[in-house]
Amino acid sequence: MERHRIVYIDEQKSEGRKFQRHFKDFDVEVWLPEEDLDNFIEKILSMNFKAIIVDYLLDEYKEDLNYKIVYNGADLLDRIRDHKANFPCIVLTSYDNDAMQQISDVNYVYPKAQLNETQGKVSLQERVRIMIEHYENKLKKAENRFQELLTKQKNQILSENEANELLKLDTFLEESLDKESALTKEKKQEIAIGTISDLLNSTKNLLTQLEKEKK
Repeated sequence: MERHRIVYIDEQKSEGRKFQRHFKDFDVEVWLPEEDLDNFIEKILSMNFKAIIVDYLLDEYKEDLNYKIVYNGADLLDRIRDHKANFPCIVLTSYDNDAMQQISDVNYVYPKAQLNETQGKVSLQERVRIMIEHYENKLKKAENRFQELLTKQKNQILSENEANELLKLDTFLEESLDKESALTKEKKQEIAIGTISDLLNSTKNLLTQLEKEKK
């Protein structure tokens, strides 16, 4: 079984060590939250982790921090998903009701108590592994189909259904790799009325980026 490389973010180093013990089948890096959220997100994304797991209240305990954190785990993950839609990530919290009220997708919130739950249930470690592998498989299938349609488009006119599928794949891949730079669906349809090949150049570049991230 592949040992996926993930990051766990918590303001308490002791909680990070506890998390590593529970996620012993993963390569877990433990990070303290950083003061500047924008720089911190850029740093996280540059590391090409397979998943991001973050504590909800990042300024609750002060022993390991000498600066103030003005954001929480829900804020951080919403910003991550502004860049990479559907990326495997979790808010882990003892205050799951509060976290679910704030984060845009409640499916990303898990109670910390699940770290200790194994009997009769799928462990949190297994859930994260499945989340990563489903995400990677979906990206791979989309990439393969995109390349198949792109090659076909060079030699013959695509059917209306195929052209629409190509546009949907283009949107999915752009949002997964760099959501902030993706064109809106309406803009893609507008461009598609003229020519489809120019539209696809940006996605081909993003696919090259994806291949680099796999290495």
